[in-house]
Amino acid sequence: MRILIIGDTHGSVDIEKLNPQVVKDLELTQNDVIVHCGDIGVPWIWESDEMLDYWTSLPCDVVVCLGNHENYNWIEKRPIVMKYGVLGYEMAPNLFAPLIGSIATIFDKTFWFYPGGYSIDYSYRELNSTIFKQELPLKKDSDRALKLLFDKGHVDVIISHDGPREFIMKNFGYPIGKISDFYLEKTEQVEQERVHPGFVLDEVYDYPDLFDYWYFGHHHKDFVDGKIRCLMKQMVLWDVEKQTIDIV
Repeated sequence: MRILIIGDTHGSVDIEKLNPQVVKDLELTQNDVIVHCGDIGVPWIWESDEMLDYWTSLPCDVVVCLGNHENYNWIEKRPIVMKYGVLGYEMAPNLFAPLIGSIATIFDKTFWFYPGGYSIDYSYRELNSTIFKQELPLKKDSDRALKLLFDKGHVDVIISHDGPREFIMKNFGYPIGKISDFYLEKTEQVEQERVHPGFVLDEVYDYPDLFDYWYFGHHHKDFVDGKIRCLMKQMVLWDVEKQTIDIV
């Protein structure tokens, strides 16, 4: 019983870290689970593509924390099913995307999922084709997600696509500002309707006793500080039975 935690793959662009030879070398089986930190990007534009086929060909379940490079209009047409004790989108028989704030149980470990990310390249993308307003959580859904976590009091793992703004600015030096007016115009929304995940996740970052581990992607770096790790090229392999965690 192992959990492989992986960062952004962007369709075929960054899938090399989990290419067929890696899957073979890791000896993944139906007894394992992959947890994806978002920007899986399948199918990206069409109803299906070869990368969706690739993920569905894997021998194990894949649990996806959706990011900001996702085909949200397609995803939201998928059936909502119960899996790992929570509701989410069945993107494929083995591909499951928990709803925001879900606290899933995988091999007796609890995972809180907070999807979504802000696309800084929005000016180059086309609404409802290569960018979707759903990449930012609705405020009401985000508020409910935070309440679920704080009511729970503690989870083993936090999985988000973005990371907390304070962590990012301190360690990466990125100047993360509020959602721009141009973005709101581009995505045809009004201010306050949706939230920037980085700002929201600061509210969790202030309470380190809420989690044992926190994994996220989005920022295209491999970096760890204490209990929090950003993933890009590296992956985390957690053997739940042996109680080992390795970087691969």
